[in-house]
Amino acid sequence: MPPEVGLLGDMMQFFAGRNKIDGPIPASLFSLAILQSVDLSVNIITGPIPPAIGESLELRELNLQENKLSGRISQEIGNAAALEILSIRGNQVVGNIPTSFFKLGNLTFLDIGDNQLTGSIPTEIGNLRNLTSLTLGPNQFQGDIPSAIDALTKLEYLNVREIPSLGGRLPVGYGRNLTDLVDLTISQTQVSGNIETDFGTLQKLVNLDLSSNQLRGTIPMQIGNLHSLQNLNLGNNFLEGPIPTTLGTLGNITQLNLNNNVLTGDVPIQLADLDGLQSLQLDTNLLTGRVPEEVCGLRNANLTTFIVDCSYTANGVELGVMCEVPTCCSGCRTTFTN
Repeated sequence: MPPEVGLLGDMMQFFAGRNKIDGPIPASLFSLAILQSVDLSVNIITGPIPPAIGESLELRELNLQENKLSGRISQEIGNAAALEILSIRGNQVVGNIPTSFFKLGNLTFLDIGDNQLTGSIPTEIGNLRNLTSLTLGPNQFQGDIPSAIDALTKLEYLNVREIPSLGGRLPVGYGRNLTDLVDLTISQTQVSGNIETDFGTLQKLVNLDLSSNQLRGTIPMQIGNLHSLQNLNLGNNFLEGPIPTTLGTLGNITQLNLNNNVLTGDVPIQLADLDGLQSLQLDTNLLTGRVPEEVCGLRNANLTTFIVDCSYTANGVELGVMCEVPTCCSGCRTTFTN
């Protein structure tokens, strides 16, 4: 991209996404006084985000995702106070998030995922009160998941995925305060603790993915209050106790994944009310008994994937779930060993 782009003094919007542009972003681009939108996504642009971005006082949208940008995020980015939409997803940006970043109080959309950012996620992230969409992973952040995110009460989309060193307890404030959430993903982290009953108040949730963490305790029956839910994934944790019968009230659900936990008891007959269910994965738990015929009947509707643990007898004790393949279950896995 030639530095002469900075001579286009009347340019307000610059869209050059999905090309084969390489080399660095010229600093002159951000000297344009009335520039409001820049889309350079899906190219092969290299180098850092120019510190000159701080001179772009009218810039509202900046999309740099899916390039080969590297280096650190400059402190000067905090001077681009008009920014509302910012995506640097899918680059090779490193280092900590600069403190000036959290001066961008007009941001409504922020995606910094799929980079190599390190350090902790600062509590100052709670200053971005206008955010409706926030994506933080994959990255290499450490420390605890910030409870300060519960101050972002306008959030509709929160994605904290593939941050393997991120720990701390699942903040109960997310369930109490983020009542506009439609999509909540906290997955593939070291986040621990219980799923508190407050998560059952997030009435707008369509997707709830808390899989592949270190969560313990029982699945709260209040999850059955999330009547807009289409996908529920709590797999790959250490959740125990029975499957709540209230999950049978999730009338819009299509994907239900509870596998790889330590759940006990029977497969609830109430799941038979989930006519729209397409995938049900209950394997690698401590479930027992027989799959109710009414639940098997979902195979005659939309259910195409249904996996439980195989049943067998060890030392006179029946273990696992009795399930006929393929008339009832589409798959059966062995969890128990003699």
